Amino acid sequence: MKDQVTAMPAGKTDRWDLPMLYIFGVFFVFVLGGLTGVMLAMVPFDCQAHDSHFVVAHLHYVVAGAFLFPMLAGLYYWLPLLTGRATIKRLSVPAFWLILVGFNLTFLLMYLVGLLLIDLLIQLRYGRRSKRDPWQATTLEWAMPMPPPSYNFASILHLEGHADALSPATLGVHMSSGQPDQLIVLPKSTYLPLWTGLAAAKAVLAMLAKAFIALVLILGPIMWPATCV
Repeated sequence: MKDQVTAMPAGKTDRWDLPMLYIFGVFFVFVLGGLTGVMLAMVPFDCQAHDSHFVVAHLHYVVAGAFLFPMLAGLYYWLPLLTGRATIKRLSVPAFWLILVGFNLTFLLMYLVGLLLIDLLIQLRYGRRSKRDPWQATTLEWAMPMPPPSYNFASILHLEGHADALSPATLGVHMSSGQPDQLIVLPKSTYLPLWTGLAAAKAVLAMLAKAFIALVLILGPIMWPATCV
C-alpha cells in the first residue's frame, strides 16, 4: 500500500515557531557582528581596538551568527523527522531565550571592555596622583615630571648606561604609515622553543605509534586469509 502524502495548505509554510526563533537569532547576532566588522575595517578605529576584547566579541558574534544559531535552527527543525517525537515547547522556547540573552550578556559587554572607555573615564576623573615612574621602568619618558611639561626636558640628558643595552632589539613600524614608532626588545637566546618542539614531536609520534598498532590489530584478523576446517 502506497504512503499518502497530504499537501500542506497554502500560507502555512512560514510560521513564527521554534526554528524561526533561532533564525531571528541568526540575523540579530550576525548583524551586530557584521557592523562591528565594518568598524574594525577602518584603520584609525582598528588602531584603538586592536588586540582587545572588542575583537574577541566581534569574532564570537560572527561565529555564533554564522554557525551556532543556524545549526540549532536546523537541529530543531529536523529533529522530529529523525526521532519521531515532537518538541517540548515549554522547555525549548525558554531555552532559546536563555541562550540568546545569555550570549549577549556575555559578549556584548566585551565591546566596552575591549575599548576600556569606562575605566579610562573613571581613572581621569577619580584616579589618585601617581608618583614618578610607578612601573620602575628604564625608559626616558618616565624620567620627566608627571604630567610632563610642554618642553619635556629642560636640557639634554647624559646617559650613563641602559639595563637593556645587551638585549637584541628591532624597530616596530606603524601599521598604516610604515614609519618606525617603537623599539621592540627581543628575548635572549634560549633552547626552550627547541625542547618544546621536540616534546611536541615526541607526543605526536607516540600517538601515531599507538594508532598504527591499533590499526594492525584491527585489520590483521580481517585481512588474514581464512582457512577451511
